[in-house]
Amino acid sequence: MSDDDRTRKFDLPEDANPTELLVTPPVDTPPAEVSDAPRSRRRIIVFAMIGALLLAALVIALITLLTRGSAAPVTAPSASPSASPSSSATPASTPSATPTTSAPAEPTVAPPPPPATSAAIESFETTTPTVFCNTAVPSPQYISFSWSSTNANSVEFGVVENGTSTAYFLNLPPSGDNSDFPGDNANFAYGCPQASITYYLRVVGSDGKEDLEAITVENTGDKG
Repeated sequence: MSDDDRTRKFDLPEDANPTELLVTPPVDTPPAEVSDAPRSRRRIIVFAMIGALLLAALVIALITLLTRGSAAPVTAPSASPSASPSSSATPASTPSATPTTSAPAEPTVAPPPPPATSAAIESFETTTPTVFCNTAVPSPQYISFSWSSTNANSVEFGVVENGTSTAYFLNLPPSGDNSDFPGDNANFAYGCPQASITYYLRVVGSDGKEDLEAITVENTGDKG
């Protein structure tokens, strides 16, 4: 190859300009939008950070308020430890209470018997204080009695003759009348022609003491 071939220049077209820089921007993306995209992203990031900081500050403020509000109940438990010693005193009282509860067991012992009471006759009466005995035309003369007493364990009815008492009826009720006489003695006859007969009522109490009353029935008729 000769030196002429090395230094040979190539002919360029007439309208070609080797010094001209061809820069063709993209058709779809304007240069202005390309330059503003990074700025808008930065703004979004900044606003997001500011919002996050505000939200965090709000949460911290709420937590502070809540902790302040709950601080009052926290002081209340501090008083409970001081109250707990007083409550511990109650177990000390319970041992003293157990002896008191055991004390009522003592009444299981039978109480002493009540004091013996004396019997007393409240009334002893007859509706026929006199009778009329007729020896010419003999007829029975019936007499009636009634009585009442208190604290009587036994009641006895009888007659007194020549200073000696003879029991007619025993185990009578504390209060009664002729209908309580046993057998056919509800119609109780006077012993004609005696001038008078003394009848008595005797009651005995739980203490063994007795009370005695007497009634004398007079014969106003024939006397034997």
